[in-house]
Amino acid sequence: MKNIFIGPDATKNYLDMAQHEPTSCVELPYALAGNPTKKVRMLLKMMGPESALHTFKIVPTYRWFAERAKEGVFTKDTTVVMNSSGGGGLAGAATARAYGVKIIVFMPEDTPIEKQVLIRRVIGDDGGELVLTRKIAGQKTGVQLAREMGKKEYHIVFDQYGDDVNWQAHRDITIGQIFEQAEAVGMKIGLIVASMGTTGTLLGAREYCKEHSPETLVVGVMTEDDEPIPAVRSEKRLGPDQILFDWKAGTHHVKVSRYRPYQKTVQALRYGLKVGLSTGAVIVGADRFIEEMPDDLLKKIPANSDGSRIAAVISGDILDPYLNQLRVILDPEDL
Repeated sequence: MKNIFIGPDATKNYLDMAQHEPTSCVELPYALAGNPTKKVRMLLKMMGPESALHTFKIVPTYRWFAERAKEGVFTKDTTVVMNSSGGGGLAGAATARAYGVKIIVFMPEDTPIEKQVLIRRVIGDDGGELVLTRKIAGQKTGVQLAREMGKKEYHIVFDQYGDDVNWQAHRDITIGQIFEQAEAVGMKIGLIVASMGTTGTLLGAREYCKEHSPETLVVGVMTEDDEPIPAVRSEKRLGPDQILFDWKAGTHHVKVSRYRPYQKTVQALRYGLKVGLSTGAVIVGADRFIEEMPDDLLKKIPANSDGSRIAAVISGDILDPYLNQLRVILDPEDL
């Protein structure tokens, strides 16, 4: 039986999503998402909201720590270094503590204060640190600073923007669960849609579908330039100096501006779905991609017996840390 954690390693094991029951998949009503004209239904994978720490970043983070521990990399002097916009830092801080190693997290200074406070509390006073960085042209980013520090003696970088463990974990757990759950109810997945932050989920979907469902389209959602959404990058911030993965090959891409995803997040909450802003972006991006998809491409993707097609969209975290941003961005009538 899964989802019961006992014994001396119970809290550590709780962080391992491979030891949990699959997170929920919820079909969204057409009033919220999907395209009834094209008969495309949307299935929301609640990976973040139902994961440990309420972030799907725990999926690759735990695997990375577990693999390094198995290799004997960690000692009493080890410091793990990473960059994160929030969820990954929280996952890293908690997992580092579970494995008894220090951690330094680089994080943009505009990360919601709620996330900063959580991470500082988890890191504690054990020699770790949260380092806030500024996005200034010509200066090194947090990703680059973490990579540099990771080269120092007794330091090791968890580079979620370039370590294959990121997409491998999502391939095996996040995407594997979606297809297993769909198969259990006789449903075929026509599209997988994910936000583009580290691009690990997108590549996990690409690699899974390449082997198991090659006709399924894999779609990544990015922001328009100067339209920031937490945990979703613009194309110019997905360059090879930041993202080491080849995210362009074998995937489709769609851009979204900021307002509609924020609106969509509030609308989802009214259906009892407390998902983060990146989820709003993924839903809006999926709807846009489906609307603009040529009919000949639509006909090529897997269909169900009733002629409908399923777009599975992945939710990475929860709404709570972003409530203040909603008040700043949205007009009062949309709150």
